[in-house]
Amino acid sequence: MTTPERNQLLPFEEEDAAMDEKNDTEMLAAVDSILLDDDVLRTTMWDSLQQVVPAPSDAIKFVFQAIERRLQRNVLSSFPTSILDLRQLTKRGWGAIIDITADTVIRNLEGSPGSPLQNWVEEALIILLSFSDFPLTPNGNRALSLCMSQKTRMYTSRIIASHTPDYKSFTHVLRRLRTVFTSYPPANTALCLREVVRSRIASEGSYIELWDIIRTRRDLPEDVTHVILLILSDILNNKLLKPQGQAWTLDEVHTLRNLLSSPVPVCARQSINMTLSTLLQRIGYTFVSMLRVAALRLEDRAFEESASFCNFQFAYIDSDLLREYFAPR
Repeated sequence: MTTPERNQLLPFEEEDAAMDEKNDTEMLAAVDSILLDDDVLRTTMWDSLQQVVPAPSDAIKFVFQAIERRLQRNVLSSFPTSILDLRQLTKRGWGAIIDITADTVIRNLEGSPGSPLQNWVEEALIILLSFSDFPLTPNGNRALSLCMSQKTRMYTSRIIASHTPDYKSFTHVLRRLRTVFTSYPPANTALCLREVVRSRIASEGSYIELWDIIRTRRDLPEDVTHVILLILSDILNNKLLKPQGQAWTLDEVHTLRNLLSSPVPVCARQSINMTLSTLLQRIGYTFVSMLRVAALRLEDRAFEESASFCNFQFAYIDSDLLREYFAPR
């Protein structure tokens, strides 16, 4: 039984525990500032942080300090407006930074659907989305996938929009998300992609569709359009791996509609043709594809008919169907 005296002591004990965790993190930071060893950061430091389990804000603060020590500059000065440029980090250092950040995200976001997001999540996102010559670690991909869950994707989309001041950085983020969607595909990848693109390119509160953004924003660089279409193509390619006859999910239907309605730049033509030509060679999928073009209900139709027929035309030409048609009998 808990006595009143015990109840009075609990807040102080919790406060002492929090102070101990903070002191442990500060001690690790002091050791790192002396050693500046990426191998130690990736092994001993990471293990120690997993045992200490600091508050997420303290863990992310430790990561930022580790970055600044290695780059010899204040990275927080660019933090409010853009993702970080961490291309000067070694592969070992990059892996350590990402895994410590990812552990913090996974430990605090996974299995806690009702908890409100705090400032440290934004800081962790900026690290996970940073420029680097190296890919995210598996833990990094998993952490970023949690940030694209149904609970967090709107928040993440706003952070991406506010921290990608140019299309170069936005293209980089889309490429990173493509890898995440491939490794940890959400149930509604097309919807996630639409929210990210719409938050960054369309006006705030706009409900414009993804295909309409690509069609109407002629200033959109081909690199951006290319990655968007590749992500959509990935969804359909995964559909093609499933047993034929399996019902189309709503996300797959939206993906097909977006892919058919979007003008395809030359740089993306080959990969998109390959996906659509494979669809054409499957009788059931051809029927579904044509329904997207000529559906009776407007909300089911691929709206940009010129794009739809043009995309099918190129896919048909590049497929084996044309060669089979003209083959000698």
